[in-house]
Amino acid sequence: MIKISGLCLVTLLILLWSISKSDQLAMFSDFFSPTFVFLGGTIATLSVNKELDNLAMRRLEAFRWGSSLFAALGVLIGAISILANLDEPKKLGPAIAFALLTLFWATVFNYLSKLIIENKKVNERPSP
Repeated sequence: MIKISGLCLVTLLILLWSISKSDQLAMFSDFFSPTFVFLGGTIATLSVNKELDNLAMRRLEAFRWGSSLFAALGVLIGAISILANLDEPKKLGPAIAFALLTLFWATVFNYLSKLIIENKKVNERPSP
């Protein structure tokens, strides 16, 4: 568990470092995009039947699927907003940012979930 926590922490630190190197950290501090994606994953997680075996793994897979689905919805919402505001250039930036940031956060959540899933699979293998 410590190994996977360390890997997740290192991943987040690398993301923050690479974002800060571009001097655009404020652009990634949007609260709505990660919340939108996280809630989508959480809704999918809650839809998993509690009576199934290996519940934690199934919930993590559902979280990955739900966050990816909400990222696609975020891109569609952003694209619709872009097309609706083509005549107002000041409104294009936030729409494009929402579309791209939902993809960004879904990728981050998917990667972190995949790290946890792979770690659990390795730990569950029977030793010879």
